[in-house]
Amino acid sequence: MEIDYIRDFAMYTAIFGIMSFVWFGWAQEAPKKSWRKYIGTASVIALITGMAGVYLSVANWNQPSTLTDNDSLMTYIIVFLVGNDYSCYRCHCNIPYEKT
Repeated sequence: MEIDYIRDFAMYTAIFGIMSFVWFGWAQEAPKKSWRKYIGTASVIALITGMAGVYLSVANWNQPSTLTDNDSLMTYIIVFLVGNDYSCYRCHCNIPYEKT
């Protein structure tokens, strides 16, 4: 995958770094004793990566993004709204759904 925009790369780094940190945090709940140091090390690396991504995202906030192009932004919005509408309709969480 080739990334054309530094801002997009920084956001990917921030999102996946923080999510990895959260995932490794869950893994620390009850690991085998021999795994604790590896999971802890991975958690620290994920946190550092996520924080670096947040810093780079803020530092490059005014740079162009893939979504700067109006066609790409419109496609993203349509996919997000249609996907979100469909997933709420198919949800089995017993919340009444009224299509507006």
